[in-house]
Amino acid sequence: MLEHSGHDPNQEVVDAEYKVLRESVLPLTRGK
Repeated sequence: MLEHSGHDPNQEVVDAEYKVLRESVLPLTRGK
């Protein structure tokens, strides 16, 4: 897992990937 360590030059990329990951994982967890 990624940890926030203050300034991140790729913060926008991290946020985008986290959003996609969250949107793809939540439905799976709710399905169970």
